[in-house]
Amino acid sequence: MNIEKTKILIVDDSIIFRKTIEKILLEIPNVEISGSVWNGENAIKFITESETPDIITLDYEMPALNGYETLLKINELYSSKKISKKIGIIMVSSLTTEGANITIKALQAGAFDFITKPSQNLDNNNSAEFKKNVIEKISNYINRNNNIANQFKNSTLHIDIEKINRNSKKYQAIAIGVSTGGPQALKALLPELTKITNIPIFVTQHIPVEFSFSLADSLQKYCSHKIHIARENQLIENNNLYFSPGNKNMLVRKTFDSKIKIGLNDSKSENNIVPSVNILFRSMANVYAQNFIAIILTGMGVDGSAGITAVKRAGAYTIAQNKESSVVWGMPGNAIATGNIDSILDLNEIPNFIKNLLEKHNG
Repeated sequence: MNIEKTKILIVDDSIIFRKTIEKILLEIPNVEISGSVWNGENAIKFITESETPDIITLDYEMPALNGYETLLKINELYSSKKISKKIGIIMVSSLTTEGANITIKALQAGAFDFITKPSQNLDNNNSAEFKKNVIEKISNYINRNNNIANQFKNSTLHIDIEKINRNSKKYQAIAIGVSTGGPQALKALLPELTKITNIPIFVTQHIPVEFSFSLADSLQKYCSHKIHIARENQLIENNNLYFSPGNKNMLVRKTFDSKIKIGLNDSKSENNIVPSVNILFRSMANVYAQNFIAIILTGMGVDGSAGITAVKRAGAYTIAQNKESSVVWGMPGNAIATGNIDSILDLNEIPNFIKNLLEKHNG
């Protein structure tokens, strides 16, 4: 049986890095290098005049047309049907502040994921880490639709708000877990959520610490809540939004005088992931019990599935993003598979659904 190969275009102004990436990619089964070009203009020329690749590794810092500008042009080509299919864009970024800011913009504009570029002095450790990241991110894109059981014929489940029993429950917080595709999803969701409620919002996004600050800064422009990268012992207040630092787990805890504060640790969860959605969700269940809403958004893997079980056991309300609006349906799909999700919703439906939920319970 012939297995169709994944075609990849490499775009980088450094021939050394192009050769390095090409060598790594050729180690991935069923991958084919369809081309290698040195700037964005040549990339656009390639994809419009040759067979459209499945994936592009796209350096952000290039002459003539940088990576972000190239991404926007590729989006335009796809929207206008001038290319035959949607291309998975993997940004290749430096760890500088500028590199982080542009990478976040690219992710919010639809890039699938990013790889951090090692320093020019490629020692053995840097080379090994870079290789691992390239293989992981490319493999994630190739396998993005194959990492959960296919037992859901209809990936949207609507719960009638009027049929939800009103009781002593009053929602006091919202907790969100998200990974691959997160910056784009959060840009769509958080501005709307902060318009409809003043309750605190907690977000665990799988992202390196160097990029978490850029993500928070980019979202602050659109959100009415004040956004923080969470700090140890930080007091939780309404009209505030708290992000896990990229290198620490965020959790909540109640003090002896009944105040709620942030806790941080770097303990590995059962998925060996930091920051961990499971750790945030379990702490929310312990502190807020039934009085919060937990949301699982787009992402690769199973982080959040164990935590959502604790959330449901506590009596809180659970929401998962549907397959159609997810970049990767791993995290939400696996959470649904636990049987502990109350509503499966399109990303754009979530704010209005929560608004109705809050009106029913919070008055």
